[in-house]
Amino acid sequence: MGATGPSHASLFTSRHPYTLGVVRNGLALPPEHTTLAQLLGDAGYHTAAFVSSFPLSSRFGFARGFAHYDDTFDEQRASLPRKRWAGQEVRGGFDRRAVDTTRALVEWLSAAPPTEPLFVWVHLFDPHEPFLAPPPYAGRFSRPAQDVGDRLTALYDEEILYADAHVERIVAALEGSRRPRELLVVLSSDHGEGLLDHGWLGHNRYIYEEEVRVPLVFRWRGRLPAGLRVAQPAQLMDVVPTLLSLLGLPGDGLPLDGADLSPFLTARAEAADPSRAVFLQRPYFPEGRPWVDRKERGWGFGLRAGRWKYFEAPEENRRELYDLERDPRERDNLADREPGRARELAGRLARWRAEQGSAPPRVTAPLPPDVRDGLEALGYLGETERDAAE
Repeated sequence: MGATGPSHASLFTSRHPYTLGVVRNGLALPPEHTTLAQLLGDAGYHTAAFVSSFPLSSRFGFARGFAHYDDTFDEQRASLPRKRWAGQEVRGGFDRRAVDTTRALVEWLSAAPPTEPLFVWVHLFDPHEPFLAPPPYAGRFSRPAQDVGDRLTALYDEEILYADAHVERIVAALEGSRRPRELLVVLSSDHGEGLLDHGWLGHNRYIYEEEVRVPLVFRWRGRLPAGLRVAQPAQLMDVVPTLLSLLGLPGDGLPLDGADLSPFLTARAEAADPSRAVFLQRPYFPEGRPWVDRKERGWGFGLRAGRWKYFEAPEENRRELYDLERDPRERDNLADREPGRARELAGRLARWRAEQGSAPPRVTAPLPPDVRDGLEALGYLGETERDAAE
């Protein structure tokens, strides 16, 4: 899913957003679901998190299991400063740059227990709109003569380059605080950006590849082979069972939707299964409440299996089928020309939805005014969603 809250909810619980009921941003992680931080904390790890954006505030449940949770943002240093929004007072900043999050981590590490094993989550927000990387990264790829799409991509790449430099500093700081060969690093992202590939600049709207296909990197010196590229399809939900296996921690009995990727990472598995199904869900927006000019509303689900990707939105009478080997940019909808393939994938999707049980609640408890305004200012909550939240 191309949305921050649902993606992180899946990352830390190994449950699908549809199962969790966290089907769009601004919904809290239900307390009955165990998080990775809780599991590692119970196993003796000292847990800490440093997040960089308002949607991951502790008020949404993401701090569960972390002994230290740093989600303090300085309004004066935010990349999206707001004092008032829609007539409401906004308290505090919306986000912080990677330099401030990295600094907070380094300061915390200087006082962290030297003997306890650590579980640290560091979240960077910079590759988001407004795509304004600081010097010396600004201007590295962008040129005035570029067309709109190329210029946006260049600005986005500059933000990624800036974030990448801080990932290097973060890893170096962690290695400096512990023996480097003991450090297991997992690097991923919650979503990509549309960049006008399908007419949409940002994220949180579609499940085309540019929004939902993200990196997933595991690095453990001396324990995982360097440079290995795994063909096995993967999801963020796979991180929890994979880490538990690599660390030798029990996961039996936990309701995990993800798969253990450790046999593929350690090259113990004989072969990958390229046909493994990956189920996708578009962020949910209530029927009859379109967000500004948004035509996409209601439930939308997709399935990726091998080279094929299928999507359906029942309320819109919409079906899409793509052959990603022949058409990786998803330009040629084959749903009408490959009816048998479309029916097969639609059936698999229907069976999966039936297994998940009834749909989660569509209306949540009222959000505090500063939460609503913060999500609005970040582009996560529109006026009609605001009404639904109230």
